[in-house]
Amino acid sequence: MTLRVRPPRPGDAAAAAALMNAYDAKFGGDGSWSNADVDDEWRGAAAAAPDVWLVERAGDLLGCATLRPTGGGRLQALGWTHPAHRGAGVGGLLVDVTERRAVERAGTVVVRNSVLAADAAAGRLLETRGYAARSEHARMRIELDAPPPPIAPPAGIVLASFRPGADDADVDACIEEAFERAWTHQAAWRQTKVADPRFDPDVWIVARDAQQVCGVALCMVDTFASGFIESLAVRAPWRRRGLGAALLQEALRRLWAAGERSVGLSVDADNTAAVRLYERAGMHVAWKAVQYEREVGEARTDTGGRSSARVSS
Repeated sequence: MTLRVRPPRPGDAAAAAALMNAYDAKFGGDGSWSNADVDDEWRGAAAAAPDVWLVERAGDLLGCATLRPTGGGRLQALGWTHPAHRGAGVGGLLVDVTERRAVERAGTVVVRNSVLAADAAAGRLLETRGYAARSEHARMRIELDAPPPPIAPPAGIVLASFRPGADDADVDACIEEAFERAWTHQAAWRQTKVADPRFDPDVWIVARDAQQVCGVALCMVDTFASGFIESLAVRAPWRRRGLGAALLQEALRRLWAAGERSVGLSVDADNTAAVRLYERAGMHVAWKAVQYEREVGEARTDTGGRSSARVSS
């Protein structure tokens, strides 16, 4: 029977979460997607355009994908195929859909696509489509059995809760600078998170040296069945002084106080300094994903009459 691509409808989040969890169970992911997590993923993809797609056949959900900006002239595609329907052409269809939309949005652009490292077939599919593996990122976790002890920040630095409406611009500037301007959609990301029903300003931690924001740890409760540290950033002049460790420990303390007993975060696997920081706090790698990239250009029409993306030379 024919595969059909459609946008999501109200009520689809539960079926999508079940699909994502089935994929994770097969390939070693968290398996902890909730309806709220799916809604958050879809809101993030829809910040600039409604770039969310579901693939179904005879009313059954077989796959889904999102496309969102990540800055640096790149768009991030994420796709999931239910493991019971592998080999049915779902993965290839999702690659086609996300590439076509990427070209519509940005002309010539680099598309990123992440798959769990254990999903070798998905990696081979991307490689046959011209993608190359560029990096790895890891999900790290810690299970808490007691309130974490505090770590004092460097002298003169104060850690305080985020103040919506007052700290917005300074926090955005801190993150953009800390990530060397590669994270260019910070304001839209912040607005999406603040609008999430799970948002709690007490677990968004802002470090100030006098009146200057020098670091942040922005966390969410009840995310992937845990507390989740969405962003931990320290501006360059304040690094190597223990501020990152103090922010991380304060994040763990506040998430514990909010009722979380498991805490996770994502990190680039080649960022060895960050990985060591998290390991010293007791975190471990739960899984890894491979980030593939491909540059696509203006759309063309192939011999079958379908619009597809062309690799730019």
